[in-house]
Amino acid sequence: MEMVKCSLKKTYNCIAILPTGGGKSAAFEVPAASEQSKTTLVFSPYISLSQDMQRRAQENGIKYITWKTYSDNPNISLKDVKLLFAIYDNIKSSQFKV
Repeated sequence: MEMVKCSLKKTYNCIAILPTGGGKSAAFEVPAASEQSKTTLVFSPYISLSQDMQRRAQENGIKYITWKTYSDNPNISLKDVKLLFAIYDNIKSSQFKV
């Protein structure tokens, strides 16, 4: 719960290492659902986990995009996107600059 509070305050960056079932997804999904949120970069170690998070975002009406889609289409604006999903392999890309 503290991680969600930290994310909602937006006064500083938050980082957490939590066990399975520890609320990591809620830490970025709850703030992303708010109107005032900016784009949050979400890293996942596995494609299947990223796809599951994308499915949940879609079910909850949260606008998202994948790094692959974003990097292949430089004209896409992140203005209205709440979540940008990337897997660790994307970091190796020469296009990966945040």
